[in-house]
Amino acid sequence: MKHSTFTGVNAAWQILRASLFNFSQACLLLSLGLFAFQSISAQVAIVRSASSPWESPDYTNVMNEVFGSGNWDDESFATVDVSALLANNNFIYLEGSDETANELESFLDANIASLETWVSSGNKLFINSAPNEGDGMSYGFNGVELVYNGIYIDDVEAFDPSHPIFDGISTSTWSGTHFGHAIICPPGMEGILHEVGDNTRVVLAEMAYGNGRVLFGGITAPEWWSPESEANDFFENMINYIANVEIVTCEPTITITCPPDTDLECGSDISADALGYPMVEANECVGDLDVTFMDTQVSNDACPLIIARTWVATDGETTEMCTQTITLTDTQAPVITSFPEDFTVECTAELLTLDGMISYLEANLPFPTIEDCSEYTITPEFDFIEGECPVIGDCLKTITVTDICGNSVSQTLTVRIIDTEGPVFDAPELIEVSCLEDVPAPSDLTAIDACSGLTYNAEVYTANSGELTDTCNISTALGAGDDWAFWLPTLALEGEIASANFEFDEDGGKFDQFSDGTAHLYGTVFNQDDPGEGFILDMWFENKYSWDEWSALGRSYKDDLGC
Repeated sequence: MKHSTFTGVNAAWQILRASLFNFSQACLLLSLGLFAFQSISAQVAIVRSASSPWESPDYTNVMNEVFGSGNWDDESFATVDVSALLANNNFIYLEGSDETANELESFLDANIASLETWVSSGNKLFINSAPNEGDGMSYGFNGVELVYNGIYIDDVEAFDPSHPIFDGISTSTWSGTHFGHAIICPPGMEGILHEVGDNTRVVLAEMAYGNGRVLFGGITAPEWWSPESEANDFFENMINYIANVEIVTCEPTITITCPPDTDLECGSDISADALGYPMVEANECVGDLDVTFMDTQVSNDACPLIIARTWVATDGETTEMCTQTITLTDTQAPVITSFPEDFTVECTAELLTLDGMISYLEANLPFPTIEDCSEYTITPEFDFIEGECPVIGDCLKTITVTDICGNSVSQTLTVRIIDTEGPVFDAPELIEVSCLEDVPAPSDLTAIDACSGLTYNAEVYTANSGELTDTCNISTALGAGDDWAFWLPTLALEGEIASANFEFDEDGGKFDQFSDGTAHLYGTVFNQDDPGEGFILDMWFENKYSWDEWSALGRSYKDDLGC
């Protein structure tokens, strides 16, 4: 499976991109939602401490200005019935500034899950705290934090001066002593106000949560803001905006269009890079998209090979799919990339049977290698052509490779079987005895032929061609010139031996002649200059000539005396 990642298109980004803020490290970025004012009469309530922060009347005044006196409920953290609060109101303002921050934190810790469910169902909430106590708090809603550690922010400016909160206000830059006592560090937030020159120190931000919306603040009361003439109007805008912002229920929409179906030759590149990726479009309600595909063979090993490539685009909640059909047609025959060469083998009985030949080939020959883009089958066929001795015959093995589209190729191996070895006796070829009288009577001998496996009876005959007729002792020749019995001049000239002259040892040599015209010369010789160089002399001669026969050939004897 392969995949690519696409990010959903957020239409609001193009309209409101200037209002996005960029938090460093722990503070993350989320796309903007859509909002608009609508004039509605809200069921609203403020929940605060029994004592107003800084004993300021601004909170009561702004609620009366926005909703009218008597049209909103004033509740206390300590006594409010949370179930009734959430059931009877669609806008709630939670105020915990100054010395009331700890009360707000306790209230949120106890009720944040209920508040998140209430907002998600389509209601609006404003949580604000400019602490003079504690160390900040969790605002909930997927990790929003109010960060306070003696933080005081005097000068602030808008992320986006066109935000509806600034409608009717002459400035988008404010100052105060102090304007903010804490910063909002939210993942997935839309910034509204930040410290001048540092857009990571956010004092007012908002978030779309489910079907509802939340405004988060770390701001003081209007009595500390400048310009004073518009401070209350600006605070009223904040309350009016979050209480009456239109909640646009966004239906996520994904469209995915597959690359076109394609017909290709089998073996072609069918990767997504080669055949293309789908066109994917998504509206602003779709999260980050993961686009993947899966290939499924739907042709059941038939020809042509058909692959269904199913593309899936999903953000984890919404999923759309499309299918691309890839048809692979195989018109090329398989290729035999390696095949044994013809060879000749000596005949055995095993090779004269089909089963024996098959076993021999399987044990001694490498299997052919084949390449094809589809599945294939191999069919072997055997044939035998008889020959003339010494050729017994040729065994032919033909393999045919056929792929699923019917394309095939064949190749033949020829194994020539020859018979160049005669039958072998099942008894020793030579029997040695001391005397003629000790020669045994002929026995019944048989011989076995390795090729046919047949046994043959031997024809026995008797001959006495090896009778000793003469023997003499041989000694080293002594006389004028060098004395030697055996002469190796070439080895001496090449420096391989100490000298060319060798003599018999004290036993001398022997020369035996036999009636069949053979003779045997044997003895031990050693080098005259180096006794350590010596060897056993053992020579057989045949084709005996008389002196007359030898002379008639124009030959003589060697006589080195006097040379």
